[in-house]
Amino acid sequence: MARDRSIARTKVRQPSRSHRLLIRSATLLAAMSFACGMNAGGCGTTPSVPGVSSGGSTILDSVPRPVILDSDHVLGQASASLIVVEYESYQSTACGRFARSEFPTIKQNYIDTGKIRWVFRHFPLASESRARPAAIAAECAGDQGKFFEYRDLIYSNPDSSGNVVLTDAQLKAYADTLGLDRTTFDACIAGDSKNSRIDQDVNSGTALGVTDAPTFIVDNQLVAGFTTAADLSKTLDRHLAGTQ
Repeated sequence: MARDRSIARTKVRQPSRSHRLLIRSATLLAAMSFACGMNAGGCGTTPSVPGVSSGGSTILDSVPRPVILDSDHVLGQASASLIVVEYESYQSTACGRFARSEFPTIKQNYIDTGKIRWVFRHFPLASESRARPAAIAAECAGDQGKFFEYRDLIYSNPDSSGNVVLTDAQLKAYADTLGLDRTTFDACIAGDSKNSRIDQDVNSGTALGVTDAPTFIVDNQLVAGFTTAADLSKTLDRHLAGTQ
């Protein structure tokens, strides 16, 4: 929404970053309250006052714990004691930055060591016109057993501003890079079969209070916005130690 400017050119003081994050937190709380109200059984928990991590991400406690579905894309051992769900939008520069610079550390220290299971879910933002086509393409690649490899390719070649190319031509080129059956892949992305799969992820995120990407659900805690591996590791360690 455009900001009004007075004719007298009165200087408008912009809200601080912390103020914007608190506003965003209030939006998350409202979304969660609505979702719980729509659930006949309720959510069983009451959100606490939100906080802000040192990395700038918004943190909410006592959100409903997610349940892993058969259709989810999961990394990690089934015996891991902690589940983390990431909601991402492929066109988001913050999601791309986390995937390239922070996630490898989390994978090495927590997923590969059997401490956590990491679930990837789609949350294409309405303001990003190529996020949903990219999510559909990733699902189509997943049909051929290449979801994770395709996801990595999407984030692999950003420009100087962190944006990735998500044109139809590029999405098909990634399929060629992975050696996917192009006839099957092209028919999949041209069809409508994956939209319901994407909507399933979006709806599950909305029910948990997700409004933006990236957002991470760590057991019963929601971490919204870009976070560093160092900050997220502190949250993971608290949960693994049972002190959260």
